[in-house]
Amino acid sequence: MKRKEMPKRKRTEINLQKKIEIIRHVEKGMKRSEVAAKFGIGSATVTDILNAKNVLQERYDNIGRTASLTLIRERSGELPALDESLYNWFCQARAANIPIKEESLQTKARHIAQEVLKQVPDPSTRTEEQEKFARLLEKFSASRGWLNGFKRRYFLKSFKICGEAGSVNAESVTLCQERTQINLNGFSPENIYNCDETALYWRCLPDRTLDAIGSKVTGSKGNKERLTVLLCSNSTGSDMRKPLVIGKSRNPRCFKNINPNHLGVTYRANKSAWMTGTLFA
Repeated sequence: MKRKEMPKRKRTEINLQKKIEIIRHVEKGMKRSEVAAKFGIGSATVTDILNAKNVLQERYDNIGRTASLTLIRERSGELPALDESLYNWFCQARAANIPIKEESLQTKARHIAQEVLKQVPDPSTRTEEQEKFARLLEKFSASRGWLNGFKRRYFLKSFKICGEAGSVNAESVTLCQERTQINLNGFSPENIYNCDETALYWRCLPDRTLDAIGSKVTGSKGNKERLTVLLCSNSTGSDMRKPLVIGKSRNPRCFKNINPNHLGVTYRANKSAWMTGTLFA
């Protein structure tokens, strides 16, 4: 027996004012399914809104009731469904205090576009509207122009979470540069090398994030788990030496069934993951 297809629910636009109303109804004890039916949306959408209620409430308090009626509705993106999914993901991440950089937003947008494209019917069975929608998804690249438009549509801005300002003695830098130049005058560029180490805090989150204009941006203590990386190259870039990476574990679990010699770096280890005289030599 042929399965009866359920009628597709018409897409409903939800402005910020309505989202706050949805949150209020649930807080007063109304079931999520009842709220979904009242506003003509899916239960999953209600859940997404509730997960981001702290961010939404703060945004509503900042911009006021009048602006909230048009904040989400007035947009000119070619793919409003993608915009809405991305914005819900963004709100959930910020509600969990996870920093979201612009590059992360672009990467997630591309991922959502590819996932939605997989759900579009095969070209042989597409309607004209579905074909147009598929073409938009296929050419979607989350470009810089799209990103700027998305930020305008949702009133997002990049903020510095935390950090310390430092100062450098410019006179000392100039004198050091002059001495270095004199010492290097007798060498050809390909025989001048620079070698330095840097810390790679591989579990540390970004120190900048996108958030709504007027929001109070807070961060969490950064994870200091680190590797030390030693880089060396000559001034022309013709001889770039293999990087030296120093970790804490001699045989990390992530190296299981992997030969470290095939990773393109020289791997060494000590308890602090710091450079030592022995390792440098």
